[in-house]
Amino acid sequence: MSQEIFERAAIAYKNTTEFLEKAVFPFRKAFEEKHGNNEYSIEKGLNSFDILIQYSLFELALADGNLDPNEIAYMKDTCKYMSFPDFFRYYGINDITWDKLVGLGETDLAEILDKVLSDVVDITKDFINSFALYDFMNEEKDYTRVLANSINAICCGLLAADGEVKDEEQKRKCLALDALEAIQTIIVDNNDRGREREEADDFDDIKIPDTTELEKQVKMPKLKDFYQEGVTACNGSLEPISYSSKELGTVYIDAEGSTGTGFIISPTGLCFTCCHVVEGTKEVFVRIELKDGTRITKKAEVLVTDKDDDYALLQIKEVENLSFFDLEDNYSDVKMGDDIAIFGFPFGQDLNPNPMELEPTLTKGYVATKNKAAGKVVYYLDARSCPGNSGGPVFALKSGKVIGYLCGSYGSDRANLVYCRSLTQFYKEQSFKK
Repeated sequence: MSQEIFERAAIAYKNTTEFLEKAVFPFRKAFEEKHGNNEYSIEKGLNSFDILIQYSLFELALADGNLDPNEIAYMKDTCKYMSFPDFFRYYGINDITWDKLVGLGETDLAEILDKVLSDVVDITKDFINSFALYDFMNEEKDYTRVLANSINAICCGLLAADGEVKDEEQKRKCLALDALEAIQTIIVDNNDRGREREEADDFDDIKIPDTTELEKQVKMPKLKDFYQEGVTACNGSLEPISYSSKELGTVYIDAEGSTGTGFIISPTGLCFTCCHVVEGTKEVFVRIELKDGTRITKKAEVLVTDKDDDYALLQIKEVENLSFFDLEDNYSDVKMGDDIAIFGFPFGQDLNPNPMELEPTLTKGYVATKNKAAGKVVYYLDARSCPGNSGGPVFALKSGKVIGYLCGSYGSDRANLVYCRSLTQFYKEQSFKK
């Protein structure tokens, strides 16, 4: 999920700057030239957008009193026109670089930001005027909503950068959000709207841009509603759970019509699943997804089966760039009430007849209890499970490691208790231990 947030942020920034460069700032430049000002440039407009965004990201980053190196890396990577260190140099602050910003404390950085605040506000006002003028000319589309979605996506990327989304970060307002409110306030002023629209009539050669990609950002959660689940659910850990890597390590299994789920446990292509998924079959095929997103089907060799503990170990040969799960080697680290998540392919091709297009499903829950007998551990889960989930990985959100493989459920369809067997003993005894 976190990777998806970063990808959305990158797309939002790219599409927004193209929108500003091709439509908003050319209109502003033509508007200024019509009124005798030949000094305004498109580059100046793009620089103003970058300064506004970066200052806003600094405000969000400092909300928790800590400037994380990952947050600095995100800011450095996000803006392509005017970097904040370059902006500082205009004010005689020549010894500031991105690397040095990481070492600055909250007080020192806040002091530096305060020195340039009035100028950043002026730059922001200039940006507001540019966007407001453009919107006057185009009443049919709510471009402020488009801009709001994009800025929101960029800000959400900053919140996810350090692996933790704190309440104080979500509640913190920033200059970019203030700018949006200012733009919207101007637009609802009918007197200003009418006057500016008359002045804009001569600029028919400015093309209305295609904002289709920007409008797709509508589904991004609002900053104030942004919730840490899916970005990090680490229970205090500094490392975020990356669902995308877990998803890639999950395998769809077709064993002569019997379908199920497996998960890769080593870079050499060892795959774990339930015995009952592959039992009695002569040929087992798996659909795997490589790190670059390419999906392929391979025949898998069944190395080990165990009916008593209901597991099977498969070998996927001649495949590189596989994602794989880390395994939890200490069952005592797993407690009742711990949050868990399960990847699987419930109902198999009933959901999508084309196995190459079939997407894994993520189910969340928690450990209801655990039992230990003869050195073997079974976890009972408060979570949803369906046919096809068998053999899927059950991983703890606090560590991101697999605690067991899903075996089935007890009880009726409406009141069942899902259970999975621990990998602890298997992990310690088998030769594939990493």
